[in-house]
Amino acid sequence: MIVVIQCAAKKRVGAGFLRMQDGRKVLFVADPAGAPPSSELVYARPDDPSDTNMTWREALPQYNRNPGANPPGLYSAAEPYAKPTYGLLAKQFGTDRTYILSAGWGLIGASLMTPCYDITFSMVAEQYKRRRKADFYRDLRLSPSVAHEPIVFFGGKDYVPLFCELTKEAKGGRTVFYNSGRAPEAPGCLLERFVTTTRTNWHYECARKFAAIAALGGTSAARVPDMAVEEHYCRPELPVAHLAGARRSLGFDSPVRSRSRDTMSVYDPLRDHLAGFQFRDLELSFAEIEAILGRPLPRSAERPQWWANQVRPGHPQREAWRAAGYDAFLIAGSRKVKFRKTH
Repeated sequence: MIVVIQCAAKKRVGAGFLRMQDGRKVLFVADPAGAPPSSELVYARPDDPSDTNMTWREALPQYNRNPGANPPGLYSAAEPYAKPTYGLLAKQFGTDRTYILSAGWGLIGASLMTPCYDITFSMVAEQYKRRRKADFYRDLRLSPSVAHEPIVFFGGKDYVPLFCELTKEAKGGRTVFYNSGRAPEAPGCLLERFVTTTRTNWHYECARKFAAIAALGGTSAARVPDMAVEEHYCRPELPVAHLAGARRSLGFDSPVRSRSRDTMSVYDPLRDHLAGFQFRDLELSFAEIEAILGRPLPRSAERPQWWANQVRPGHPQREAWRAAGYDAFLIAGSRKVKFRKTH
């Protein structure tokens, strides 16, 4: 299995730079002409020509083939970022099975020594750092040697199109985790919604949980009770066959494949969430249900009638929990709902 996680803006202190032959540091950005003046830095795009008769993108793998003592002090691709999640994935799945989706360099292996760069898809970043859809990049792509393996991706919606493009030769199946109320466009991929109240950088939480479940293998959930409770309400849907034992040990069933956008109900995420459990009784607060849906419940949800179990036209919420095999019962005065298994 291959795991891919998007890059991060915040780098560790001490991340190294590639250098010009005269010793000046090169900082890679999306728009060098718009970068602030600097006497210490030379701004460049990865596909700009270097001063050694090749582009910087061509120079990087050449440097990796013969780094010597690594005088620029480059970190491996899993190391430059301030978040420890990158190193955690590399440790759990191996550096040869962990990739970083970089807005500057493309799909890079966790062990590739990578220079400091400041390129992102984020719309809140400064203009000269933003990569635009129309910009031309010769991104590094998925290696044919691992194209037969299943691939999972953790990242925001702005990075999904690049992931799909750079892995389109994959033969082993691709899964994209997402957090928003509506699924992203990801042709040819299985979409799995990760339910959490975290809004910013939710993919780090998702990746950590995925790694934790992978580490469990067939271990009994009784040995990790805190995680079982956490996953009970906030779980990644894991489509990878060899993790099935760990999923079952935490009370999960098979993942539910997302429907197309054209037929998707706003209550489908609740259906999918409930369908992953085999518990006879399950309680969720309004806040937890709203986190699952990615939107607030209507005011009418305060009334028991809204949670009635007779499926009628115009009441898609009832179709959702009934399709998952549950009846719903509003617990009076508590803003909580009990779901009881019907079959």
